[in-house]
Amino acid sequence: MSTSVATCVYLGFIIWLLHRDIRHTRDVSRGLWIPILWLWMIASRPLGYWLGGYGGAGGNLDVTEGSFFDRTAQLILIGLGIIILSRRRIIWESIFTGNGWLWLFSLFCAVSIIWSPFPFVAFKRWIKEIGTIEMILIVLTETNLTLALRTLFLRCAYLLIPLSVLFIKYYPTIGKYYNEWNGAPIYCGVTINKNTLGVLAMISALFLIWSIVDIQRRPRWIQTLKAAWPEFVTLLMCAWIFKIADSKTSLVSLMIGIFVFAFAHIGWVFANSRRMKWIVAILLVASFLVFSNTGLREIFAHSLGRSGNLTTRTDIWKDALDLKTNPIVGAGFSSVWLTDRGAALVRREGGLAHSHNGYLETYLNTGIVGLIMLIGILSIAGKNSLAELSRGTSLGHLFPALFTSGVIYNYTEVTFNNENIVGFALWLIAMHGCVTPDSAVLDEVEDVDAFLLSSEESALTHIE
Repeated sequence: MSTSVATCVYLGFIIWLLHRDIRHTRDVSRGLWIPILWLWMIASRPLGYWLGGYGGAGGNLDVTEGSFFDRTAQLILIGLGIIILSRRRIIWESIFTGNGWLWLFSLFCAVSIIWSPFPFVAFKRWIKEIGTIEMILIVLTETNLTLALRTLFLRCAYLLIPLSVLFIKYYPTIGKYYNEWNGAPIYCGVTINKNTLGVLAMISALFLIWSIVDIQRRPRWIQTLKAAWPEFVTLLMCAWIFKIADSKTSLVSLMIGIFVFAFAHIGWVFANSRRMKWIVAILLVASFLVFSNTGLREIFAHSLGRSGNLTTRTDIWKDALDLKTNPIVGAGFSSVWLTDRGAALVRREGGLAHSHNGYLETYLNTGIVGLIMLIGILSIAGKNSLAELSRGTSLGHLFPALFTSGVIYNYTEVTFNNENIVGFALWLIAMHGCVTPDSAVLDEVEDVDAFLLSSEESALTHIE
C-alpha cells in the first residue's frame, strides 16, 4: 500500500471511529472535549513538535523555557475548564474535604517552589499540575461518569493508536528514531520515545478491554464482535505496538492489570472486596520485592530478555540518590533536574531528565514529606477502587486493574506530577470519591451503568 493511500485509509478510519463514538455518546457534555484535548496533548508529543517548535526524542528544547505552543494551549484549556466548572452544580466542600492528601500534597508542592533553583519554571509546571486536577474535575462532574471515562480514554485511543501505527509504518522520520550507540531503530509513533508509546498502548488496551467486556458485551460472542469490532481492531493495533516497541515495563504492567481485571469478574472476589484487597496487596508487595532485591530482579529481568540493571535503570537510581537533595523537603517541585548537579547528570546521560522511578522522583523533588503525601494519595486511590468494586459497578472492574498497573509502572518509570496519562488516571481514581455533584443532577440518572448499557443498546440497534 502506498503512503498516500495508507494515509487516507488510516485517517478515514480515525474520523469514522470518532464520528461513531460521538453518535453513541450523546449523553456526555460538550465540555468533556476540554479534558479530551488535554489528554491528547499529554499522551503524545508536545504541540511544539507538530508545529515546528522543536524535535521529538532528543530534541533541543530549553527545559527552563518550555514550549510556547503547549503553554498557550494549556492555558486556554485551563481557562475554558474554569468556565465549565463554574457553570456546574457541585458541592465544592466535598471536593476539598474528601481527599485531604491530594490537596495537602498540591499545597506542599506549591510551597516547595520557594526553594527551587528556578522558581518561575517550577511555578509554571505547578500550574500545569493544577490544570490536570481541573480536567479530572470536569470528568468526575459529568452526569454519567462511566460513559464519560469510556469516552475520554477511548477517543484518546481512537486517535493516537492508529496514528502511531501509520507513522511507524509509513512515516519513519516521524514514527521512529535510532539508538545513538548502535544505530538500531526505536519506534515511538506519535509519542517522544518507546516508553511513552508503550504506556499509551497500555492504558488504551485496558480501557478497550473494559469497554468490550463490560460495556459492549452481548449474550453471544458473535454479537459482541459485531457490536465492538472497531474496539477489537484498535486493540490489535495496541498488541502490534507492544510487539514492535519492545516496552517491557508497559507490557508487564498491562499483564498485571489484565490479571486483576479478570479476577474482579470472579464471583467470590466480586462478592467480597476484601479478597481483591489481598490480591492487589500481594501483587504490589511481590513486585516491590522483585524490583528491590538484586537477585530476584536479575532473574525477572533475564526472563524478559533484559539485563539485571534494568537497562541501566539501577545505575540511574544510584546516580540520582547521589545528587544529595534535601532528604526532608527535596529540591523543589519538579526542580531536581534544574539544580547544578541534576543538570550535569542530564548532560551526562544524554538528555535524560527523570530518574526512571516515580517514587524516587517524588523524593528528589519534595523529599520524605512529599513521598509520604504521595503514598497517602495512592492509599485513597486504592480504597476508592475497592469501594467501587463493592458497589458492583463496571468501574469496580476497571479501577483495581488501573490502580495496580499504574502503581507498578512507577517502579521503573515516572508519571507523578509529570503530565503523563498514567498519573492522570491514578489522580482520577484518587479524586473519584471526593466529588459529589448536586443531588438534582444525580436524580437525572439513578443507575449509571444501566443507563449506559441501555443507551449503547439503542444506538447499536439503530445502526444495525
